[in-house]
Amino acid sequence: MEHKKKTYTKEPYKVFKRGSKTGGRIYYVQVRRPDGSWSPAKSTGETVHGKARVWALNHLEALSEQPKNEAPTLAEYARGFFDYDGLWARDRRVTGRRISPRNCSEKQRLLEKYILDKIGDLRLTEITKPKLKELRNWLFINEKLSGSTVNKAMSIIKSILEQAEENDLVETIPKVGRVVSKPEKIKGILTIEEARRVLAVEWDDYRAFVMSLSAASTGMRLGELLGLQIKNYFRAYIEVDSSWDTHTKKLNPSTKSGKARSVIIPKQVQAAIDALIEKNPYRAARGGDAFIFYSDDHEDRPADPSYMTNCLFYAMERAGISEEERRARNITFHSWRYFLNSLLINAKIPLVKVQSVTGHLTDEMSAHYFSLNVNEMADVLAVQEGIFEVKPDPGPETVN
Repeated sequence: MEHKKKTYTKEPYKVFKRGSKTGGRIYYVQVRRPDGSWSPAKSTGETVHGKARVWALNHLEALSEQPKNEAPTLAEYARGFFDYDGLWARDRRVTGRRISPRNCSEKQRLLEKYILDKIGDLRLTEITKPKLKELRNWLFINEKLSGSTVNKAMSIIKSILEQAEENDLVETIPKVGRVVSKPEKIKGILTIEEARRVLAVEWDDYRAFVMSLSAASTGMRLGELLGLQIKNYFRAYIEVDSSWDTHTKKLNPSTKSGKARSVIIPKQVQAAIDALIEKNPYRAARGGDAFIFYSDDHEDRPADPSYMTNCLFYAMERAGISEEERRARNITFHSWRYFLNSLLINAKIPLVKVQSVTGHLTDEMSAHYFSLNVNEMADVLAVQEGIFEVKPDPGPETVN
């Protein structure tokens, strides 16, 4: 006897109760998609089953009347999405989550550079799990981005789609697994002897020399140094309250941590900055708003960061550290920050003081920059005096 396979009619929706914050029970509805999966649950606002069913039928009818491909493209919807004054950033500030103009700028840069180029033409409703997997793998394998950067890119898309879902432009947010982040390559740190040699050789540009001298003694980030204006300089200390955004070419009114800080500077660095300010061609016109590390071509922006960094690399070569060795040791401009942090911790300076200088927010972040060197366990002040016995001579004229 032949048995017929029992078939079931698939209902286009289902309603169910959930508890509310007030202690009551409200009906929610989910709609079946064409592929058989269910949409995210939406509140009907109803406490009676019959009324909830009516709400569900009206919702189905509204969906059926919605024009196909009504949703905008990702590029259209994401235009200005991460503006500091935009809805996304304002919502984070209102809900107590930390956000800064720098954070917003970095997200917008990743969005424009890596995401919109690949899937910007897709409508929001066309961004599927396979599409996101393809993008994720492309960024990791072809673009060779670090796992952490790829994961940041995917979280950016998630933020955009979450807002689109709130606006009923998409029914669901595809979930894509994260890339396993590889351990970051350890940053190289110059020894005291190497730092002394690098700061003692002839530099192509006096601005670059003073910038590295300042970085080695304050631990300031490259963007923070570029953003320094004469009004931030008080001889005995520097007020660090902004940073230069190399992507937007604008001055961000905050640091990476979002907090301003005052950093004391050695007399040798004071003398070098004084000499640089004397050479500043925009001081008369711009006064305190003139950038300390000024540009040769633009009075409203600082020197080019790539040029400043290359000047450091050329000085390292003259000091006996070849390009091959520098790359192998992973020494960058940011290594000055690791260098100072290591000196302070080796000298057993309390972490709270280290944080006040470097602008780190946590003990863990300060410890992340620590690099043990038994030869650097002398008192930090004596070490600094030994490093910075560099004649603050303006040296050669600036080179474009």
